[in-house]
Amino acid sequence: YVKSPRQMAEQFHDVPEAVASTVAIAERCNVELDFGANHAPMVRVVHPGEPATFTGGDRTAWFCDYCARFELLPYDAEGDKPSCAMSCEADGDGALSMEILKEISGGCATLFADVSHMDTGKGILYLPNCGGMCSWFAGRSGDSRENLKHVELRPSVRPGGGAITYFTAAPGPITLARLYRVTGRYRMAIIPGEVVDLDDADRAAFIEARGKHQLPTAFVRVDADLDRFVDEFGSNHISGVAGDWVRELVALCDMLDVDAVVMDKNF
Repeated sequence: YVKSPRQMAEQFHDVPEAVASTVAIAERCNVELDFGANHAPMVRVVHPGEPATFTGGDRTAWFCDYCARFELLPYDAEGDKPSCAMSCEADGDGALSMEILKEISGGCATLFADVSHMDTGKGILYLPNCGGMCSWFAGRSGDSRENLKHVELRPSVRPGGGAITYFTAAPGPITLARLYRVTGRYRMAIIPGEVVDLDDADRAAFIEARGKHQLPTAFVRVDADLDRFVDEFGSNHISGVAGDWVRELVALCDMLDVDAVVMDKNF
């Protein structure tokens, strides 16, 4: 939110000239914004090169060290740019899951989301996230301009303020997946699904339940038994990539000595 003049004067009471200078600068500015255009910020990711070979130990620590080497810089959005897997909340296994999905799909965009709600009657997972929902999913188009037509900037409810992107993921097939550990051994949940549009009543109920905290969300219909999903799934975060990549992920898990847990209608 925007603080009032009184609040600003109280906060900077020891340097009153700062408030006066801010007003003077604002009065000298002359900016015209096209409110019919999308002004979502874009960044350029500076890739640190290939990671060091994993030789054992904790995969999360290994990947977190690699992840910290990326740089984010402003850039002109024109032209193709290589995608980069980035998770939230220092979730190294989440980022590693996204990187696996990106590589196995030939470089497709991935999403990162919270397992927020489940409609067990309709078999739908509600998957929102403020920072890790790639805008490609807004329109599923190879043209970023088409995708950004469906993206809004909305006020953030976080203490730091600012804005968040907001959209609903466009319908289409998706493979959800996630690395997690049981007694120290890696498993990968692999969940084929379909991103769907909610009916008006369900969507209105979801928006009302979240209140002001509206985030980009994918609504994914799955065939898995959701009660068993809750018992087995080892995280509050989940990742995904468009298309059907179940067989490829199972084969990769076999190569990496990771236990594949396919959560489909036979789960």
